[in-house]
Amino acid sequence: MRAQAAPRHRAPCAQCRNPQQLCYCAQLPRFESDPRFVFLMHPRECKRTIATGRMAHLSLSNSLLLRGLDFSGQERLQTLLADPANHCVVLSPGKNAVALHEASPEAKASLFPPGKQAWVILLDATWSQASRLWRENPALHKLPRVAFVPPAVSRFTVRNQPAAWCYSTIEATHEVLRLLGKEPPPAMLEALAWLVRRQQIYRPQS
Repeated sequence: MRAQAAPRHRAPCAQCRNPQQLCYCAQLPRFESDPRFVFLMHPRECKRTIATGRMAHLSLSNSLLLRGLDFSGQERLQTLLADPANHCVVLSPGKNAVALHEASPEAKASLFPPGKQAWVILLDATWSQASRLWRENPALHKLPRVAFVPPAVSRFTVRNQPAAWCYSTIEATHEVLRLLGKEPPPAMLEALAWLVRRQQIYRPQS
């Protein structure tokens, strides 16, 4: 009897870049959000197959994902910031940030002037990398800042979080939408939970 041929290697998913057993694309809801989101991905995050900034971008079909460290010469971002039809805020904790979890509906509404397209900019990186992104991009310092205190610990347990209040990018995106009264699909976080379970099965040492 002839030996059975070894299974052929299957290429990673072209969208999420994960191997087939970790491809979450079928689990992920696809929708347009308002406000829209811009994800500024640190170069090292680009190399991670479980980067949740990419996951959030794939879920939000009208979002932008830009890769780099210094975005001062990034034409797409600079054009977006300069366009008077847009109004951008950045998710960045700080003394002057509007605390979305405490703000009144009127305060939240005042963040985004009527008649303009609202954008939320997120730094997709580890916390130390996000600090570097913030320093390298002083144009972001001129934008209104928003922040929130997570209502629960992160579900993204396959990556070490520096503190209990730290969230992955897709969790942060989901929470910002929820706090702004946009009610994002629960499937966003269900897809993350699915990925974490699969990651634990196939990569128990990661």
